[in-house]
Amino acid sequence: MFKQPLRFNPEENKWKRPYPYRPTQKTAQIAPVQQEQGGRYWSNQPKGKPTLLSGIIINLEGKQENMFKKLNQRSTAAIFLLLLLTAALILSSASLSLADAEPESVTAVSAVDTSADTSQLLNDTEPGIYLVRFAEAPLARYRGGEGNLAPTNPQARGTNRLDANDDASRAYRQFLANRRSEYVSNMGQRIGRSINPIYEYEAGNHGVALLLSPEEALEIASLPGVISVQRDVERVLMTDNGPGWINASEIWNGTATGGLPGNQGEGIIVGIIDTGINPLNPSFADIGGDGYNHTNPFGSGNYVGVCDPGNPGFDPSFACNDKLIGAWGFPTVNGGDPTDYDGHGSHTASTAAGNVVLGATVNAPTFSFSRDISGVAPHANIIAYSGCCTVSALTAAIDQAILDGVDVINYSIGSEAASSVWTDFDTVGFLNARAAGIFVATSAGNSGPGAETVGSPADAPWLTSVGATTHDRLLLNVLGSMSGGATTPPADIAGKSITSGYGPAPIVYAGDFGDPLCGLGAFSPGTFSGQIVVCDRGVHARVDKGQSVLDGGAGGFILANDAPNGNSLNADAHVLPAVHITYADGVALKAWLDSGAGHTGTIAGTVMNINNSNADIMAGFSSRGANRAIDILSPNVTAPGVDIIAAYGSGGVVEWNSISGTSMSSPHVAGAGALVMALHPDWTPAEIQSALMTTAFTSVLKEDGVTPADPFDMGSGRIDLSVAGLAGLVLDETEANYLSANPLLGGDPKELNLASMADSDCANSCSWTRTVRSTLGSSVTWNASVESPAGVLLNVTPSSFVLAPGASQTITVDAIVTSDSNDEWVFGAITLTPSGAEAPAARMPVGVITSVEVPTFNPVADASVFSNRPNGNLGGSGQLRLDASPTVNSYLRFDVQGLVGPVSSATLRLYVQSTSAAGFTAHEVADNSWTEGGITFNNAPAIGAAINSSGATTAGSYVEVDVTSAITGNGLVSLALTTTDTGLIIAQSREGFNPPELVVETAVGPTPTPTNTPVPPTPTNTPVPPTPTATGPTPTATNTPVPPTPTNTAVPPTPTATATSSPTPTATATSGPGGSTFTFTTSDDAIVLSNRPTSNYGMATILVTDNAPDILSYLKFNVAGLDGSVASATLRVFVTTAVAPFDVAEVADNGWSQGSITYNTAPATGAVINGSGAISSGWVEIDVTSYINGDGTFSLALLADGTGRNLIDSAETSNGPELVVETGP
Repeated sequence: MFKQPLRFNPEENKWKRPYPYRPTQKTAQIAPVQQEQGGRYWSNQPKGKPTLLSGIIINLEGKQENMFKKLNQRSTAAIFLLLLLTAALILSSASLSLADAEPESVTAVSAVDTSADTSQLLNDTEPGIYLVRFAEAPLARYRGGEGNLAPTNPQARGTNRLDANDDASRAYRQFLANRRSEYVSNMGQRIGRSINPIYEYEAGNHGVALLLSPEEALEIASLPGVISVQRDVERVLMTDNGPGWINASEIWNGTATGGLPGNQGEGIIVGIIDTGINPLNPSFADIGGDGYNHTNPFGSGNYVGVCDPGNPGFDPSFACNDKLIGAWGFPTVNGGDPTDYDGHGSHTASTAAGNVVLGATVNAPTFSFSRDISGVAPHANIIAYSGCCTVSALTAAIDQAILDGVDVINYSIGSEAASSVWTDFDTVGFLNARAAGIFVATSAGNSGPGAETVGSPADAPWLTSVGATTHDRLLLNVLGSMSGGATTPPADIAGKSITSGYGPAPIVYAGDFGDPLCGLGAFSPGTFSGQIVVCDRGVHARVDKGQSVLDGGAGGFILANDAPNGNSLNADAHVLPAVHITYADGVALKAWLDSGAGHTGTIAGTVMNINNSNADIMAGFSSRGANRAIDILSPNVTAPGVDIIAAYGSGGVVEWNSISGTSMSSPHVAGAGALVMALHPDWTPAEIQSALMTTAFTSVLKEDGVTPADPFDMGSGRIDLSVAGLAGLVLDETEANYLSANPLLGGDPKELNLASMADSDCANSCSWTRTVRSTLGSSVTWNASVESPAGVLLNVTPSSFVLAPGASQTITVDAIVTSDSNDEWVFGAITLTPSGAEAPAARMPVGVITSVEVPTFNPVADASVFSNRPNGNLGGSGQLRLDASPTVNSYLRFDVQGLVGPVSSATLRLYVQSTSAAGFTAHEVADNSWTEGGITFNNAPAIGAAINSSGATTAGSYVEVDVTSAITGNGLVSLALTTTDTGLIIAQSREGFNPPELVVETAVGPTPTPTNTPVPPTPTNTPVPPTPTATGPTPTATNTPVPPTPTNTAVPPTPTATATSSPTPTATATSGPGGSTFTFTTSDDAIVLSNRPTSNYGMATILVTDNAPDILSYLKFNVAGLDGSVASATLRVFVTTAVAPFDVAEVADNGWSQGSITYNTAPATGAVINGSGAISSGWVEIDVTSYINGDGTFSLALLADGTGRNLIDSAETSNGPELVVETGP
C-alpha cells in the first residue's frame, strides 16, 4: 500500500501524512447482476428505470415480489411526462445561442463547497433532474452576515433547537426565497428558456431541483452563486422483541432514568423519511393498544402536509390524528400521495414510534401467528415523509422535516457507494438537521459481511449509523425424522422459515432434476410428486426457488446455503412448507442423499423460540467498516434488525410483516434517541449519540455466532437503554467543527469530538483529543483505563480527573506503536469509569492501522567556517566543506521533535559530492545560539568532545556517522564536523538536493500502567452463543491501487522531516551515480470544450480527451532545480475511464492559466510529441523527452486520438498528472 511521506507537524507534536481523503463520485446504486437481497434476487436495471430496494423482505403474501420494485404507475408517468416536457423545451430552444458570459468569482458562504464540480456532468447524455446548490447558508446554518438579518442557527443563538417560524427565521426564509427567484431567473436567461423548479430547498440545503439537459446543467454550473450541480440519483431502502432486547422498558417505567420520570416518547416528534405510511394501521391510531391517548404538540386539530387545509396538497381523505400529526408527499414519488406504496415506511415508523398493538397477526401463505408489538417510543408523535428514493425528493423531505420541527428522523435509506460527505445533498441536509437540533439515525447498509461496505450517508460523522444484530426471538423450523439411504441419516437439522409443517415425505436433490439452483420455470408440472426438494442458495431469489419447485409438483422445500452465506439464515414465508439450513448442514444433507435410496424426512413447521442465546449475533447482511469516505469508525452502533415484526401494507391495507435488514435496526435507534431526548431535552443530538455509543453492550458476536465482533461489525456495540439515559459523560460537537473537518479544505475528521477514535495511518504514534461533559449533579472522580490493540500501547492523559456538575474535561489519548500491523486494522478501547456507582462506565473504541518508521530530520541551520576568512559568513552556500589546511569546519543544528520513547540509535548522513580526504569526525556542540546567517570562524561556538568518525568517504554517495551518544531525545542539537586530513571534502548542505540527515530510532518505552481495570456495563441479558456449523470465507481484495509517485518540492527554509522504513532515506529527488530523478506536479491544468467555447473548467477534478465534441486538456509544469542534462522525461497521468488512445502535443505559449483558460482563449497546440498507445484504467506513461530540455516552464496538451471519451484525474485529486525527469550523471 502506498504511503505518503511522513511529515512532522509541530502544532500537533506528531508525525503524520497528508490526510488520505478519497472523494467519491456518486452514481445511482443498482446492485450487481445476481446479487441477492432479501427474499428475492435482483439485477442491473436498464438505464433510466428508477427502482427501489426494500430491506430484506419476507414475502408473507406469497407474491412473486421482485425486491427491485418499480415505482408505481403514477410516479413513473409523472417523471416520464416531465422528461418529455424537458426534451421538447430543449428542442424548441435549440436554435437559440447560449450566453457567452464568463463565470464570475463566487464567494461561497458555505464551507461545504467552494465551487461547482462539473466533472460528473460530462458523462451525462440524457435529460434528467439536477440538484443545484446556492452559496447562501440554509436556514439551519445561517449565522448572520446578510445585511441586518439576525442569525437563525441554534448554536449562534444559544439554543438547542431551530424555530423555523420565529421572526428571524421568517425574515431569512424570505431572503432565501428572493435569492432563489433571482437565481432561477438568471438560469433561465442563461439557457434561453423558463425554468420551474420541481423542489425548492431552504432549511437543510439552499437550492432547487430542476429538469435540465446535461448541456444546460453545465451552463448553470458556471453561473455566479451556484456552488454545486449534481444529477439526481436513486437511493435504496436499506417489533415485538426488539424494544425489550434493547431494554426500552427501563426508560418506559423509570427504572433507568436516574430519578427522572419515565417516558415512552411523549412530546417527541419522530420524522420518518421513507415510502410513506399507512394511516389506517392501528400502530398509528390516536389511542394505542395500551390505552394511551396521544396529545398533538401542534394543538388539537393542527396538522402538517396533506392533513393541513392550508396546504395546496391538502387531502381530506388522508386520516391524520393526534398520533400521526402530518404526512408529506412529493410530486416525483407516488404522485405526491404519502400513503405507503411499499410497506417499508409503515414498518420503520411502527418500529421507531408505533403504538402498542395487542395481537398483531402475521399471515404467511401456509402459516399465521400473532404477537403483541410496540415501537421503541410508542407515545411519540409521527410525521411521515414519502420521499424515497431519488435524492431530489429525499432532500426535499429532509428540508421539510427541519421546517416542521421534528426532534428525531429515521432514514432507513442509503447507497452502497461511499459518500462525498461534504457535498452530497442528503448528507449536507442531515448536517444542517443536526445543526437544527435533530437526532438522525440511518441504516449502515445491507451489503455485509464484507469489509468496507458501509454506504452513504451512514459514513457521515453527524448521523448515527446502525448495523443489525439478532434479538432473542427466532422463528425456527426443523428438518427431522430422516431415514433411508445407505449411510446414517443426519440428526435433526434446525433452520428458519415461516411455514407450516409437512411430511414424512421423500427428500430429493434438485440437482438430480437439472437445476440445483431452482430458477423459476426450471421444472415442468409433474416433475415432482409431493417430494421435499433440496435447492442450493444463489442466483435466484430465495422465495422464487420455493415457487419453482411448487410449480413442479413439490410438497416441501429445503434451501441449503452456499458457502459465502455460511450460517446466515432467513425466516422467509415461503409458498409451501420449507426450511432454510446452513451451508454445513446442507453439505451433510446432500452427502446423505447421494448414498442409497429411499430418503425421507419431515418439516416440523415454524415454532417461536425465545432464548437469550439467540441474541446479539451480527446479521450476515449488515454492512461493515472500514469507512471508505473518511477516517472514522463506522457503523456507530448496532440494534436488532433480524425478523422484526411491525406494521406493513401498501395502499391502505392493514397488515403486519416480519422483515430483516438494517432498515429495521435503524428505527430501533431512532426510537431510542426519542426516549433519551425526552429524558434529557437539554442534550444535543451529538450528546445523545455519544450516550448510546459509550454505554453500548459489547459482548456481540460475529455472524458465525462464536467470534467476538469488532468495531467494524458492531460499532461501539448494541444499544442498551438500561444505561444510556444514565450516561454520566457525553461528547458534543459543533456544526462549525463538522464543516472545518472537511479534508478538501485542510481539515481532519479524526479531530472531531466523536465517541470513538480511528487512524488509518498511525506511524510510530498517533493521538486524539476528546472533551467530555459531566451530566451528573455532583462532583465525581473519573478514572481512565485502556484495552490496547495488538502492537500498540494506549495511554490516557490525565488518567484521573474530577468533574463538577456540568463541567468539561479534555483528555488526550496517545497510541504508541510497538509493531507494524501490516495494513490491517487492530482494535482496542479506552474506558472512563466513575470511582463510585454514580453512572455507567463510558467506553470508546479505538481502531488503527499501524506502522513502525524511522524519523529523519534535516538541519534547521548549517554552515562552514574558514580560518583564512575568520570573519566571513558562508551560510546558505549550498555546500559544507571540511579541510585541515586551512582549517575549515562545518556546523549543523537539528530540531528533533516528535520522538516517542528513548533514543536507541542516531545516525548522521552526509551526501559527499567530492572528496580528497580520508574522512571526518563529528563533535558535540553545547551552544545552540549560533545562526546560519551569522556564524563565522571567529564567533563559532566551541567544539566539544568527539563523538565518532566517518571512516573513508566516497564521492557521489552518503557517508554515515554514529552520533547516538549526542542525541538524548527531543530538542535542539548542534554538531561540528572537522577533519585532520589536508584533503578537501565537499558535501551538500541543507540547501542542496541531498541535504544532511539525522536518522533517529527509538525504543518503545514501558507499558503504561492503567489506573484501573475497565468495568463494562453489566448486561441485562447475557447471550450464550450457539455452536456454529460453519463459517463463511474471509473476503480478499482483488486489486491494489497503483500509488502516485512522490512529488518533488522545493526545499523549504524551515526543517522538513520524512520517515523511512529502513536506513535508506525517502527523498523528493533521488540521486545516485547514474543521475537524479525529479517528479513535478502541474502548476495549472484544465479542460476546454468546443461546445462550451467561453466556459472555464479549471477547477474540475478530471481531465478529458474527446473528439465529439472536441475536448482538450492542458497541463503546465514548472521544471526547476535539475542537477544535470535531461536523460529522460515521462508524463504520467491516472486514467479513470479508458476508451481510446490519446496524443500529447507541444504547447509553446505558457501564458494561459487554469482559472481563465477557455476553448476560445486556449493557446495553439504544436507538434505531437508521442501517443499513449492502447490504454487501460490506472497510471499511463508517455515519453516526452524530446520536449523537456532542462529547467523552465513547459505546457502540454492531451488530444483525442480515436473515438471515445477518456477521463483522467486532474491536479484537484490525489492522483494528479506528474512529470518525471531523470538527469544524466
